[in-house]
Amino acid sequence: MEFAYVRVSTTTQTTDSQISDIQKSYPDIEISTDVCSGTVRAAEREQLSRLLDKLRKNDALVVWWIDRLGRDYHDSETTIRDLLNLGVTIKTINQNMTFAYSGNDMQDMTTNIQLTMITAMAAAERKNRLASAEAGRQVIKQDPKLWAVILVRFNGLKMRIHFRWLKISHKDVLTIKIPF
Repeated sequence: MEFAYVRVSTTTQTTDSQISDIQKSYPDIEISTDVCSGTVRAAEREQLSRLLDKLRKNDALVVWWIDRLGRDYHDSETTIRDLLNLGVTIKTINQNMTFAYSGNDMQDMTTNIQLTMITAMAAAERKNRLASAEAGRQVIKQDPKLWAVILVRFNGLKMRIHFRWLKISHKDVLTIKIPF
């Protein structure tokens, strides 16, 4: 059987794009969804935990990207290898990759190498996103007016919003350069 798993971190995010991408290739697939922080271990995610208990040999698990299967490099890799050892095939939509153990030592070693590289890349991407977000927060802390400008420019807030408490004018909103 084929199953899919999608996850987002917060209730303000949506799984729509992940689900849409999966259903393009697997229109009738059963999809499990979690809304939880990416820092939660795979085994502690309610829907993923149920799905992991359900998966059997010759099943396929479809994910948008491999990082959906764990909180970090080690958790993802452990979860994936446990599934592969069980005989489950893992397919990714984002990179269009398939991972499965074949019983051939050389092929399985190649799969392990690919998984190590891909889970490490996913972990590095996550750390880079977090570092970028933190850098942005630090810039905003240094200049609170910048936050007001960002809200107006990027969130479609009406330009007539009053920023009196920040002592910022409509002209400032239009002219302040955003440093990132």
